[in-house]
Amino acid sequence: MQATFARKLGLTAGVLRCATRKELCARFRAANPNTEFDLERSFKWLQGKALPRSSSVYEDWAAVLGTSRSGSWLAASSVDAFAEEVSALFSVDRIEMQALSDRFLGEVLVRQLSDDGLTGSFLCYSHAWSPFHAGRLIRGAMDLQPGTRGGFLAQYRENLPSGSWSSRGPARRSGRVLSVALEGAVEEHLALSLLVPGRPVNVLAGRMQGTTLHGAETQICSTRIVLVRVTAQEMPVTECFVPADVETLAGDLAAHGREPATSAEVAAAVLRFLCPPGAMGAAPISPADLNDLVGLTLCD
Repeated sequence: MQATFARKLGLTAGVLRCATRKELCARFRAANPNTEFDLERSFKWLQGKALPRSSSVYEDWAAVLGTSRSGSWLAASSVDAFAEEVSALFSVDRIEMQALSDRFLGEVLVRQLSDDGLTGSFLCYSHAWSPFHAGRLIRGAMDLQPGTRGGFLAQYRENLPSGSWSSRGPARRSGRVLSVALEGAVEEHLALSLLVPGRPVNVLAGRMQGTTLHGAETQICSTRIVLVRVTAQEMPVTECFVPADVETLAGDLAAHGREPATSAEVAAAVLRFLCPPGAMGAAPISPADLNDLVGLTLCD
């Protein structure tokens, strides 16, 4: 029922040419200044998470549409029956009406999520996991876009010596932590736990865990990682393994939209986070580390 109600509200906003929830709420207030259709409630309704508790909302809805149908009919009708009614009322083609509805529901979600300040493009730096590139950094890129049910869709990319590699998956925020679960085309997995600062969200930092992609054997690795917001969305064409020095990182950041005057300071701060005193870099765990345990347990 909640999802049906949300879809019918989307069709309503579409035929009324409402671009935002505020505009849709204004239509209800125009029909009834005391309406219970407000911004806070409408978000839950449009997300399919709840239904109006008061029947007056449905009566206001009938007034907004100018239909002779009762509020109870609007509440109980199927999406198809409702679309047919609204199509006739506003002389709008069903296909066009659905397109308008999809556009509105998409904008509602995008606007709501963009208020979190997380969507956008980030340049990523972490310790190289491959033993062939020990001591260097991995430069990657991540895009965060609105997802479903209040979450995000993340896409992470690297230019490995063997070619471009990407992974994608859901990301969800809980308080100050953004959790990201990524999967590549050949079932490679990465998991990120990132701390989120207050607005504006220009940097994220935390830990990444997964398996090596470029090495003689599979290793489980974890490393600190920093994501810095950039304006350029194109992935760097050069290889992802870069020296761990301020000059290289500053050049990367400047080339991707960061102010050249502050890029060196940002680069130095990134390196301080990635390489604190006593840090272990990629901290790999290899099959050899397991051999001793395996041998001992076989003796039991």
